Amino acid sequence: LASTQTMVLLLPHQQCQQKKMKAPKRKGLWKKPKDKPKRPLSAYNLFFQEEREKMLSNGKIGFADMARNVASKWKNLGAQDKTKYQEQATILKDRYKIDLEYWHESRRAKAVASFRTIQQQQEQPQQLQQFQPQHHQQLLQSSSMPQQNYTFSQAVMCMQQYNQQQQQIQLQQLLQLRHQQQQQQQQQQQ
Repeated sequence: LASTQTMVLLLPHQQCQQKKMKAPKRKGLWKKPKDKPKRPLSAYNLFFQEEREKMLSNGKIGFADMARNVASKWKNLGAQDKTKYQEQATILKDRYKIDLEYWHESRRAKAVASFRTIQQQQEQPQQLQQFQPQHHQQLLQSSSMPQQNYTFSQAVMCMQQYNQQQQQIQLQQLLQLRHQQQQQQQQQQQ
């Protein structure tokens, strides 16, 4: 009889368990922002909070026993007594909705503000290019620097370098023109 080998596919955490390694960390898990309002307590949670304080003031008690006692008290609680906690819960829920809406609005405002600053930063190099677009492009093509998207300060430096080069060229042309004029004057005098 020939032995057949079966291939078993294991999930990453199962592979790690077999190899006695740490499981890989999950990436991209959503984390609640720190400034987000906390969710409101339900009527049962408000009741549990109140009963817990009473039980702990009487002495130590385990959490499992306390949870069982509170759950049985909640089931046996009358409708009128439950309405007290339900009203508190609705008030907290309404306040939470208002706080959450305010939080969303503040996040939208921050997003719009950051978008505007990014947009302004992107517009500044465009405004610089609009000032002397042909010369700037010529400088970028003639420069030894690799062509890339420049920041505003880099674009300003390029423009300053270009202006210095243009001034030197104009100065050389002026000197050549004066030299030619002087030579013409000397020839005319002779």
